[in-house]
Order: sequence, then structure tokens, then C-alpha cells
Amino acid sequence: MQFPLNNKSFKTILAAVSGTLLQWYDFSLFGYLAVLIGTTFFPTKNHLASVLLSLTTFAIGFVLAPIGALIFSFIGDRYGRKKALTYSILLMAIPTFITAFIPSYHHIGILAPIILTICRMMQGLVASSEFAGSAIFLVEHAPHNRQTLMGSLTSSAYSIGFIIGALIVAFFTSSIMPAWAWRIAFLLSAIGALLVLYIRNKIAETPPFLAIKAKPINNIPLHKILQQPAIYVTALMASYVGIITFGSYIFSATYIYLYSHLALNKIALFLSCAFIVDAMVEPLVALLADKIGRRKIIIFGSILMLICIYPIFLGFSSGKEPLVLLSLISISLLIAISFSPVNTFLILQFPVSIRYRGFSLPWNIFISLIGGTTPLVLMALIKFSHNIYAPVAYYGIAILLCWLALYLNKYYQPLTA
Repeated sequence: MQFPLNNKSFKTILAAVSGTLLQWYDFSLFGYLAVLIGTTFFPTKNHLASVLLSLTTFAIGFVLAPIGALIFSFIGDRYGRKKALTYSILLMAIPTFITAFIPSYHHIGILAPIILTICRMMQGLVASSEFAGSAIFLVEHAPHNRQTLMGSLTSSAYSIGFIIGALIVAFFTSSIMPAWAWRIAFLLSAIGALLVLYIRNKIAETPPFLAIKAKPINNIPLHKILQQPAIYVTALMASYVGIITFGSYIFSATYIYLYSHLALNKIALFLSCAFIVDAMVEPLVALLADKIGRRKIIIFGSILMLICIYPIFLGFSSGKEPLVLLSLISISLLIAISFSPVNTFLILQFPVSIRYRGFSLPWNIFISLIGGTTPLVLMALIKFSHNIYAPVAYYGIAILLCWLALYLNKYYQPLTA
């Protein structure tokens, strides 16, 4: 069965991935600009303390994500995937727009970090629907032998979001730009959200949802859904993905800046190269997973991650530009292998009638709790252990969580509804 990229399928892909791209573009800005955000909104005499406060705000942005996941997953299962994705992108534009215009601490004092934190929480509330929702939307539109490929496009979209974020940051933090120019990056995101809203209004609902909408649905209550083993598999895998992606893509910019002393615009350009690798490799790995199995690819990627993560952090801290670039490309390649099959692997654990809630709730809760706090945890590990390679141990824990998820998945029967 072939999967021709006709006009209809192209619009479907564009509508799904554009919001995810924008979401991760927003998140990437906080990672790349952690140092500048720290000095603008959290000025202290201790430079490291300012960075920690900035990363704390990044983590706080995920506090409301589980509530948002509950709201939007209910909408997605009851009223349709398209409605959930449309509402989320509309509401995501508001806090992003406000962020671009928040005065600095020197102008309005304590109100500056308070407003910033509220905007981050609002963004976390509405953005929680994006990644899970777009992945479900793509998988449900895909033919059976291309489900992993379609599910991986959401993951490629976050890489493209990071690429755009890196290039935008590299430009607006360059020496030719004024010190406040980084704010324009957030303004561009708000404009982009309105464009995504227009695109999503033009697409059709997924065929599986339309099929169950026309029939009586076995309406399983939330507490029953939360008792299913697939929920715990998703939670464990989300924790794994959260640590390796947020650690590698959000935390790495600050880590390299502090310990290799490279300029922020140079780090952003190096990261953009790494994300290009991720965006290109993930669909290729997904095609392979559609042929030989998703489980095998996930295991292979996690083993490679375990072997290579310490040398990669050595490269991050080497202070040598070629080694830093090679390390960033290497970790991006490992993430592409590890993560590419995960979306489809997890989504298909749940039947259509509860798929949005079943996948989105544990995914967003644990991406928020574990992934969102990963940059802060990794920096704290360094600060309190006085060892700049302490983050490697946290990656080891993540890999163990991945293996536990795969073990549990092997011994239960998925819920049917």
C-alpha cells in the first residue's frame, strides 16, 4: 500500500506539524536565551543563580500542563482531534505575545518575573495538547504500513522548531542587533500561531474518530482509563523522552555556554546543525521501524545512548568547537533513533475512543514533571556534586525507565473499547 503525498495529505501533515513546530520553537527560545532571560528578569550578583532562576521559570511553565492535557484530551475524545488542536493553538498565541513586551526587572521590579512566570504557566496549559494531539492526528490519518512514519513527523517538527529557534536567536543576539532584539523572537511566534490557526480551520477530522462518532461509544470513565497498564508504559516512556530531549536540547545550550565558553549565537548555530540531522533521520528510522518493528528500534537506540552519553558530555565541555559540534550532532542522531518510533508505539496502545486521554494525560504529566524539570535538575546536580559530568547519571536513570516501560508492555493486554 502506497502513501502518495497528494494535496490533501500535505495539508493534513502541515496542519498537524505546524503547531508542534511552533510550540517547540517557543520552548527552544527559553533554552537558548536562559542566560539573557536570567539577567533581564532575575538579576543577581551570582551569575549561576540567575541562570538557575531562569531555568526554574522554564520548569514552572509545565505546572499547568497536566490540567491542560485533561481539558484538551477530553475535547479531543469527545468533540474531535481537530477541535482540540484548533483551540490550543489559538490560546497559545496570547502568552507568547505578552512575553515579547514584559518590561525588565530594572523597570518594574518584582512584577517582571511574576508576569513572565504567569505567561509560562498559561503557555504550558494550552501547549500540552499540541504534541500528543498532532501525533494522534497524523497516526489516525496514516495507512497501516506508514503509521510510524507519520507519527515521527511530529518529532521531526520539534527539531525544525528548534532549528528555526536557533537561527532566530543567532540573528537577534548577534553583535549588530540591539540588546532587546531577542524579544522579537517571541513576537514572531505569536504571529505564527495565527497562521497555524488559519491552516487548521481548512482540514478534515481523522477517519477513525469520524467512524466512532457515528456509532455508540463505550464511554469509559477517566478513573478506569488511569488503571490500565498502558498508562504506566506511557508515563515511563515520557519520562525517558523528557530527560534525553530536554537535557540534550534545552540544557545543552546553557551547559556549553558555561563550560566551553562559546558565544550564544555560535551555540545556536551548532544546535541548528544537530536538529537538521534529527529532522532528517527520524523519518528514515521510522520507515525502518514500520518494516522491522518499533520495539527493536527503541531498544537499539537506548543501548547506543547508554554507551555514548559520557563521551558526548566530554565533548560538550571540551571548549573545542569541532568537538562541541560533533557531540551535538551525535546526541541528535541518538535521539532520532531512540525517539522516532515512540509516538506511534504508545498511541496504538489505546483504542480510538480513549486514545487522546490515554496517551495525552500520562505523556503530558510526565513530560512536564520529569522533562520540564530536567534542565534545572541537571544544573543542580552539577552545583551540588561539584562534578560537571553528573548529568550523565540522570541519563542512565532515563534509559532504565525506558527498559522498564518495554518490559511492562510485553506482559499486558491493551484495553479495548
